[in-house]
Amino acid sequence: MDVGYRKTDTHPNAPADLKVERAKEKKEPVEKTQQPEPSNTTKTKCKPKFYPLFSEGARGDELVAHLPGRHPCQCLATKHQLINNCTNCGRIVCTQEGSGPCYFCGQLVCSKEEKQTIALGTKQAIKLRNRLLQVPWAPGTEEPMYRVRRRAELVAAKKRDLLATSPKVDWSHSKPSELPRETSDNSDDVSDEFAPDICTPVAGAQQRLEEGKS
Repeated sequence: MDVGYRKTDTHPNAPADLKVERAKEKKEPVEKTQQPEPSNTTKTKCKPKFYPLFSEGARGDELVAHLPGRHPCQCLATKHQLINNCTNCGRIVCTQEGSGPCYFCGQLVCSKEEKQTIALGTKQAIKLRNRLLQVPWAPGTEEPMYRVRRRAELVAAKKRDLLATSPKVDWSHSKPSELPRETSDNSDDVSDEFAPDICTPVAGAQQRLEEGKS
């Protein structure tokens, strides 16, 4: 049995199907726009901060351990490099303590370059001074001595203010029964209830004592 099929138009001058070709051309740019490339994804990543654990020592020919942050150090600038001396108490401040308030008295201690900048009196100098005064100590550091003294002075001042503002009691116009009774701390003192019995002599005691001796 012969199978029939439809004969296509194979004439060389036959018109081409333009609708199908135009549809293909339109689909190609749509596929490109459906997948936009990600932009600025690597710029938002935070870079980790690294702190040097070693720095140049006071002699310059060796490396010494350097902890991050401000730590009180008693090396007297023999181990770490010198920052400056405190002009108030004379404490020797090294790079481990860094520029900022003195650990003992709270006076600002900074390097020579920073001191020259602050002496100019410009806006940048004022900002630098305020920033150095607010530099915190490292976490876990013992409370500085100047803060302990300031807190003790504030407590003493509050006590003086309370004593000055508290009302005073005038005992000049009060009755003797209203006056506060003085008490002694001596445990050997005898109360007033038993004092009359002890102080009054017993009748006939001396006579019996003499008869017993005879």
